[in-house]
Amino acid sequence: MLWIYGIIKINLKSIKNKEIRRGCELNNLLFNQFTTKMPLGYALHKFVIDENGQPSNYVFIDVNLAFESHTGLKANDIIGKKVTEVHPEIINDPFNWINVYSKVAFEGLQIQFEQYFHPAKRWYKIYAYQADKGYFITLFEDVTDKKHLESQNLILETELKRQEIIIEIYRDQFTNEQEFLDNVLHRALEISKSQYGYIYLYDENTCELKLNSWTNGVMPDCKIIDKQTVYQLEKTGIWGEVVRQRKPIIVNDFNAPNKLKKGYPKQHVKLRNYMSIPVFDNEKIIAVVGVANNDTGYSDFDANQLIVLIQSAWGIKKQKELENEVKRFKVISDNASHGNAISDLSGHITYVNKFFANIHGYSPEELIGKNISILHTQKQLKAVDHVIERLLQVNHFDLQEIWHKHKNGTEFPMLMSGVMLKDETGKPEFIATSALDITKQKQIEEELRYLAYHDYLTGTHNRRYIEETFERLNENEYYPLAFIMADINGLKIINDTYGHICGDELIVRAVEIMDKIINDKGVLSRIGGDEFGILFKNANEDDIAKITEELEKTSNLYIETKYNDKVFLSVSFGYALQKDCQKNLDYLYKESEKNLYKAKFLNKDSVHYHMIQAMMSTLFQKSKREQHHSIRVGDYAEDIASALNWSKNNINRVKLAGILHDIGKIIINEGILNKEATLEESEWDLMKQHSAKGSAIIEEIDEYEDLKDIIKFHHERWDGKGYPSGLQGEEIPVEARIIAIADSYDAMTEDRPYRKKISKEEAIKELRRCSGSQFDPNIIDVFIKQVLTNN
Repeated sequence: MLWIYGIIKINLKSIKNKEIRRGCELNNLLFNQFTTKMPLGYALHKFVIDENGQPSNYVFIDVNLAFESHTGLKANDIIGKKVTEVHPEIINDPFNWINVYSKVAFEGLQIQFEQYFHPAKRWYKIYAYQADKGYFITLFEDVTDKKHLESQNLILETELKRQEIIIEIYRDQFTNEQEFLDNVLHRALEISKSQYGYIYLYDENTCELKLNSWTNGVMPDCKIIDKQTVYQLEKTGIWGEVVRQRKPIIVNDFNAPNKLKKGYPKQHVKLRNYMSIPVFDNEKIIAVVGVANNDTGYSDFDANQLIVLIQSAWGIKKQKELENEVKRFKVISDNASHGNAISDLSGHITYVNKFFANIHGYSPEELIGKNISILHTQKQLKAVDHVIERLLQVNHFDLQEIWHKHKNGTEFPMLMSGVMLKDETGKPEFIATSALDITKQKQIEEELRYLAYHDYLTGTHNRRYIEETFERLNENEYYPLAFIMADINGLKIINDTYGHICGDELIVRAVEIMDKIINDKGVLSRIGGDEFGILFKNANEDDIAKITEELEKTSNLYIETKYNDKVFLSVSFGYALQKDCQKNLDYLYKESEKNLYKAKFLNKDSVHYHMIQAMMSTLFQKSKREQHHSIRVGDYAEDIASALNWSKNNINRVKLAGILHDIGKIIINEGILNKEATLEESEWDLMKQHSAKGSAIIEEIDEYEDLKDIIKFHHERWDGKGYPSGLQGEEIPVEARIIAIADSYDAMTEDRPYRKKISKEEAIKELRRCSGSQFDPNIIDVFIKQVLTNN
């Protein structure tokens, strides 16, 4: 890579000699061709020095096509800009980019590294070099896919490591239970890559948590003198939630505020993040295992691995206890809390305890003498035969998941281990097995998988699912993608008035209504407390508009709740389409949300609509006539758009533009607005500025930004003699042409300070006279025949 820096882009303006100038031109051409065709992303930067003489920012000087491809940024959008202007969030990136690159630019440091770039949510492999004092060059490639593959490999390695640990735990010999649990806890730290860990034994009868094990390092770090070892569950804070909720708890920012935290002494070990799981035995929680302070934060996968490890270890503990009993007493206790069985080498059962028999739906007497094939399907018998063959070779088999068959025909998983029992001569005679029903653990695993992609309240998909679905569908073959956003209006008020149970019921009912209408056409997900998103592939805008309208019609009604409260369910919707590749759902989120809030503003029953009226009243307080005029123009524009069979979204859009079309008149003096005489030339020049001023005002409001051109050009004429830009014919936005007609008609049929109104018939005659010169003739025809004639 270093040889390319022999090619330097030269400033030709400073070179007088023609031959040297020609050589420099060739050199610049070679530089441009190289950087253009280079597959690596290339960027040249210049550092900015602050008032203290310190490098504080850097500016984009030059980039190549590969840079645009790898980052999604366009050269025209970023050249000359500071990095904090292109990526404001870089300030909060854990990796200090500005500091690292300043060492390259000012100290001549050459570095090569791989780093996750948070603003782009991508991994890059980067080469950075000094170009000149205060300048530096970066070459980089996108290695996100490689990192994802490494992540998958890490998951596989973790799975294998967990299995190895389980086998090692089983084979290791411990002098007592405490030594065993201490070892298990430290192996849990190993698999979760944590700093601290603990095991508390739990008694469901007394609701007491008794400290059993701390990992090495906790006691030296923890300077609390009186170490209380028994806690009542009701007095515990967030770490007791694992018992109260009976499921794993993960907290990846322990410093964040949490109403469940009850605090801990200042001298307690400092926690960054934390994960805790319950240990079950026959549906009772018997212990709680917690780990803390890993480097990357905990995930559902980490919780699942810890559950399998700890539950397996508890199974091993029981198995070892059983083996000790067999060795000491040559008999298996009939009161064991796990299954035990003995069979001869031909597979006939000679002994089972009650637990083993009951799990399978039999009594011990029904099973003794029967072949073990009665407990397995034909498919599982092959696995059982393999286990027996293994037993004959090594005399035991470690924990293994084997599916068993119940008397009623249903199948369930058991964790099995076994040993070969030999006679006095060493000849194999019987097979002793211990079995643990892991149905509950399997259900927990399944629940974790389910909760990873579903909303706990409604059962519909969650934000994570829809984002992963978007990534899968973000391909040309699925475009256009469409996204409908739904927002339940006034949910906070309902929660405050009727309670969260009622609010939750409304959310569930809303999902039922939306799900029925969508009918598998799209993917419905809950993306926030009162927000939902629906993603469609290969979308047609007309179809999406119809679905949105149907959702609006059916999702606004009174709901009879379980507590006989009649509550009004009101849901607003907005949609957006994506016709080419986007990095993530942000574009569709923002556009659909923008359209959703526009719909709220235009709903006559909504608070936002009345807020618009209040805003118009304030803006036009110096001229009530202007306020009423604007509202009427919005109504006329709505009627024309409806007559043109526009979609509801576009009808709402042109109506809103009609209401706001004269908003620029707030800059005009009240005396001019209400002047009864003809305006002077200077006053008329000021009056004509209102459309451009109104466009500038609207441009500053995110929800209305796309209305700016409609407002700016509503005084343009069909023949090109209008203002402010002299646009002609179809160069004028069609919405602006509609508003021009609505504006003129209302002006003619309402009194003005300088003249009296004319009749409807006279106004229609004037519209026809100006059709084709001032107004679009097609829209004039629709307005007269379908709007004015019918209404």
